[in-house]
Amino acid sequence: MKNTYDFGLENENVLSNQVKSNLDFSENNRLNSIRDAYSFYISKILIKNKNLVLVDVDLGTVAKTNEIAKKINKRYVQAGIAEQNAIGVAAGIAQFGKIPIVQSLAVFLTGRAFDQLRESVAYSNLNVKLVGLHAGFTLSPDGATHQTGEDIALISSLPNFEIYAPADYKQLKAILPIFLKSKKPGYLRLFFPKCAVISNKKIQKNKIQIVKKVQKINLVSYGYLSQTVNSIFYKLEKRGIKVGVLNVPFIKPLNNNQLISISKKTDLFFIIEDHNQYGGLGSIISQILSEKIPTKIVSINSKDKFGTTGLPDENLDYLGLSQRKIIKKILYYAKKK
Repeated sequence: MKNTYDFGLENENVLSNQVKSNLDFSENNRLNSIRDAYSFYISKILIKNKNLVLVDVDLGTVAKTNEIAKKINKRYVQAGIAEQNAIGVAAGIAQFGKIPIVQSLAVFLTGRAFDQLRESVAYSNLNVKLVGLHAGFTLSPDGATHQTGEDIALISSLPNFEIYAPADYKQLKAILPIFLKSKKPGYLRLFFPKCAVISNKKIQKNKIQIVKKVQKINLVSYGYLSQTVNSIFYKLEKRGIKVGVLNVPFIKPLNNNQLISISKKTDLFFIIEDHNQYGGLGSIISQILSEKIPTKIVSINSKDKFGTTGLPDENLDYLGLSQRKIIKKILYYAKKK
């Protein structure tokens, strides 16, 4: 049967026909965006678990949670456009044994409310859950003020916090229960462009997902750019370049033992992420391996730059994160190896 579902990738030029044939585009995959998946699964969980409280920062329309807000009644708190206040409210809710889920744009949730996150949540190790919407650089039509390339650096610096970054809706479905069952404060990093499923392999708690067999050269990614990395794998394969593909849905805590084990088989890592060069996954992995098993790493990120205004493709190209520019950099360093 012909696939009639729009996976929103035609504008990004992320997937070649060969890649599409290797991903899950079945008619059953109606939840083809992280936004739809989040709305669907979090609504089911909120109805079932009476201990959860949704704290919204006037983002119900963006997150598609307005309908569930009506059904859970008193377990829904509308804080308005006031992230700092929302975190204070969430900390108070957590003190009484409930589990607050605060949803807002990632840039404001992690940046504007950082003081409250540090003093009211992390310091007391309160079970507050953050859902950062539109993380990374794909909200480019709204300009650099609404994009975030520093959220992982900020949250990873806070003791006790965990960080989750699903790459597709199947990963999100698997991660949500882990995220909510943990007793620690957590940050769920979500992007919203529609996407394909990067792998049908089940993810395991706190494990790096091996999407393609580990090789001497390995591409490492998480979240939105995992889509790009999957496409790059096949393009490099056509050139006769063998690479492994690793996906990291659990950024903090990172599975150090697994990372070190993979490093023993690796000559060169490419860490590809929609984040600033300081404090992202590249920094985290570099610190771990420099102490245990020094391995050559090339970080491909937004460098020390803000994004710009325009279409997502234009913004990613401006930041050096388009498929074309990533491949160019991989080829340069792969030849030098």
